[in-house]
Amino acid sequence: MKRAVILSSAVLGTTAIVSQIVILRELLVIFYGNELSIGLMLASWLIWVAAGSWILGRFTERLVRKPLSIVAAQASAAVLIPVLVFLSRTIKNIFPLSPGEIVGIAPMLLSSSIVLAPLCLILGFTFSLLCASYPKGTASAERIGLVYILEAVGSTFGGLVFSLILIRFLTPTQTGFLLGGLNLIAGLLSAHTIRVRLIPATLLTAYIIALALGATGKLEELAISNRWKGLELVFNDDSIYGNVAVISLGEEKTFYENGLLAFSTGQRRSAEETAHIPLLAHSDPEDVLLLGGGVSGVLSEILKHPIESVTYVELDPMIVDAARKLSLKRANEAIRDRRVEVVYDDGRRFIKLSKARYDVVISNLPDPLTALVNRFYSVEYFKEVKRAMRPHGVLSVGVTSSENFLNPEQQKFLASIYQTLNCCFDYVLLVPGDYTYFLASDDPQLETVTYQTLLDRISKLGISTGFITDGYLPYRMDPGRILFFLSSIKQAEKFAINTDLRPAGYFYGTVTWLTRFRSRSASLLSRISSLRPLWHVLPFGLLFLALIYPTLSRREPNSPIVAAVFTTGYSEMVFQVVVIFCFQAFFGYLYFRLGVILTSFMIGLALGALIINRKLSALADPRNLFMKIQMGMCVYPVFLAIFLLWVSRVSQVHAVPYKGQLAFAFLPIIAGFLGGVQFPLAARILFAESGGTGKVAGYLYGVDLLGSCLGAVLASTILIPILGVVGTCMLAFVASVTALLLILLSRVRQKLWH
Repeated sequence: MKRAVILSSAVLGTTAIVSQIVILRELLVIFYGNELSIGLMLASWLIWVAAGSWILGRFTERLVRKPLSIVAAQASAAVLIPVLVFLSRTIKNIFPLSPGEIVGIAPMLLSSSIVLAPLCLILGFTFSLLCASYPKGTASAERIGLVYILEAVGSTFGGLVFSLILIRFLTPTQTGFLLGGLNLIAGLLSAHTIRVRLIPATLLTAYIIALALGATGKLEELAISNRWKGLELVFNDDSIYGNVAVISLGEEKTFYENGLLAFSTGQRRSAEETAHIPLLAHSDPEDVLLLGGGVSGVLSEILKHPIESVTYVELDPMIVDAARKLSLKRANEAIRDRRVEVVYDDGRRFIKLSKARYDVVISNLPDPLTALVNRFYSVEYFKEVKRAMRPHGVLSVGVTSSENFLNPEQQKFLASIYQTLNCCFDYVLLVPGDYTYFLASDDPQLETVTYQTLLDRISKLGISTGFITDGYLPYRMDPGRILFFLSSIKQAEKFAINTDLRPAGYFYGTVTWLTRFRSRSASLLSRISSLRPLWHVLPFGLLFLALIYPTLSRREPNSPIVAAVFTTGYSEMVFQVVVIFCFQAFFGYLYFRLGVILTSFMIGLALGALIINRKLSALADPRNLFMKIQMGMCVYPVFLAIFLLWVSRVSQVHAVPYKGQLAFAFLPIIAGFLGGVQFPLAARILFAESGGTGKVAGYLYGVDLLGSCLGAVLASTILIPILGVVGTCMLAFVASVTALLLILLSRVRQKLWH
């Protein structure tokens, strides 16, 4: 039985991490993939796993045939995983939504619960069941620790293999079948009787037959066709950066990245505005840098000017590959032009490492509705671009706006971008409309640019355009409209400058996005952002007050331990979000390195649990060691904040060396180690007061996951955008100190009463 539990625990960890990555990634393609949706879906995952562990885990001690229950759970997971992968790719069809349409919070929560709940309940229940099934020769707290270690080892292995290898070669459907087969093999090896073995053996045979008949390919085609039902899908593929799909409507091709509309080759007005407005605002541009969206037609428009070179930087090569495979004439001709150099790299990384200088930089990127894109609208980015421009250079940045009216949320959003540019450049010109352009430069001539300036230059150059004409530009750049927009922006109250470590632009953009659904969340988030920082500590003060009474009473002597497990779960998820966020801000979106960062936390978790588990039974005073680990949880956020501030200052001057990037892989190991030591210690302390290995394991695991759930939602959606990275770390410090004070009060109480 011991070998069966060991194998099943490792398989449980691998199943949890890989299925989480696959299913959540597919849901991100279906629904709008900013940090709000990521936080909500991750929270949904953690809540349902916690429910399976905490609620269903109470019944594990009553199960007479635990080996059969383990095999049944593995067989259920094997059946569910491929089904849920398919469902996650098609569930949007139950809502009356068009492809590319942004989805509200309610459909997002409902759909993620439908997809995630069945599997998550099984995963949480299986953890408690495995703890209860470990042979009785080992102390109960050590049994919980061993299962915890083995699950972490399985997560580490699964995370590394999937992130570095499988994601490049297997489709989501194939990955689902692989995970299902792994669970069936584990069930087959874990079963002790022929009758029990029949369950996984039968399902494994069905798997093999299905694979032989090409089931994975057929399911993949069916899922993709259902996702784009009623539309002509001409291209669909996954890269390490996400999903790229192209829909055809006659000669027009519409590109979707991760389910969202990126651009359309038929949007001539947008392409002309993006290219010609900044180029005509410069008196004599020679070298141009274009960041993103070149195949939409922008690159073709740029080449109408008598420039010497265009450097086109695109993160995902699949965008250009799709244009080539679909034989998009204008895009392919532009890419083949001798003046064009195509570079596949992160835009900020390219700017930092490039020694070239440009006359015009066109930042043709999506709105800052994700923390990843927000880094192209920050003070640090604008300063990096400024160093890459010649003295009379012009930077162009555009964001979605409104034609003639700005609500308070839009005012804050545009004011944040406008004032952030003003922090870096001497002159900023506003071109208002449903898509507002900001032109920034240190050249005083930018102040003299009017629509007549642009018309004169386009006439002099003899450039042929369909929209940038004397019938359109006077309206687009009407002085009265510009003054109206500027006055509306200046009416914005209590907004923040957008920086890498405090992504205010992303937050305001998200709130503006929520107003499209008339969501109460928009006004709530807006009010929260207006509060003073001290008010954000209030929830943890209330937590302290809620726990202090049972701590000082005889009824709940272990409530400080439970509180510490909860705050550690919260803090460690906050640390993960902070480290990933800062890695993206400093180095760009390098998926395989992010996979290593995510997995390194599990390495630390496994190491910490392994070391303490060997000494657990010999500890005379586990509470004393638990208190010291909690002190470490108080020190870590302070250290993390100082380190990130140092890296931020270094990265503003030059690219951080490779050794600095490696440090981001080690940071989660430290946090994971502390949590890995604390969890078995908590199990040892709680088990002395209450019986039932499965019950204690499920209770602690559920509390830990609930804390992680809270950290995932708050850190990504509220804390980092409003308080910034340093403020978020300090709030984690407050949470850990609160738990430490409760532990100290509990020890004082014990000495006084005994």
